[in-house]
Amino acid sequence: MEEKVYILFHEYEFGKKGDVRDESKLLGAYSSEEKEKEALEFYYKLPGFCDYPKECFSYDDYPVGKCVGWLEGFVDTDDCDFEDEWNS
Repeated sequence: MEEKVYILFHEYEFGKKGDVRDESKLLGAYSSEEKEKEALEFYYKLPGFCDYPKECFSYDDYPVGKCVGWLEGFVDTDDCDFEDEWNS
């Protein structure tokens, strides 16, 4: 069986209409889904976290010791012309 790590996040949107931003917090890496769920319950009781629904917590599982992201590299945003893409 492939060994995995479970990464717990807390994510939500904040701000006012027209200026809404995403907030994402990486909370921890756990050796099992059970430990990740225990951590979620711990965080959910803390100030700030308890003001948001549990749906703001999420996790992803990743295989240990394998490359899983950015396998084709990345482009520096300074090299992109986002305005043209957004206005098309």
